[in-house]
Amino acid sequence: VSDGPALTVSRGGRSSEIAAGAIILATGAMERALPFLGWTMPGVMTAGAAQILLKSSGTVAEKAVFAGSGPLFYLAAAQYIAAGMRPLAILDTTPMGNYLQAARLLPGAMRNANLLRKGLSLIRQIRNSGVPFLRGVDKYEAHGSGRLQTIRYRRHGHWHDIPADYLFVHQGIVPN
Repeated sequence: VSDGPALTVSRGGRSSEIAAGAIILATGAMERALPFLGWTMPGVMTAGAAQILLKSSGTVAEKAVFAGSGPLFYLAAAQYIAAGMRPLAILDTTPMGNYLQAARLLPGAMRNANLLRKGLSLIRQIRNSGVPFLRGVDKYEAHGSGRLQTIRYRRHGHWHDIPADYLFVHQGIVPN
């Protein structure tokens, strides 16, 4: 990057300079980890970590629950299902009000209908898998003695428990 501003790039063995009004460096993103009761317990990790296990070594964690919201959340859960690992449950924490707010943005979203179809396809894959897909979850906790043993979650005002060895959580991403 030089004054101007300009960017010098090398592509295909040839260098060239690109003049720009502004240069934005996109350094990536990382998962947003929100604390909850038991979030540091062994057996609790992010959905991104679950994806890394799957992609790097083909390892899947059995007796697992996914909890959270967002596109990466749906993608990781669908990838586990496609790999033959059936989570015990998928706990969707997306507030219902978010769907209403998003509805007004639908005309703009239709400009990238392929991306919208991809997201809907992930949700359809999850629903068609037979894995319990529970919307309306507004709180969850990890419990155990020395490591995760039970996930406690609240849905529609009622608490439920799921015995599990792993909890994969995701509540969005933030710029890195």
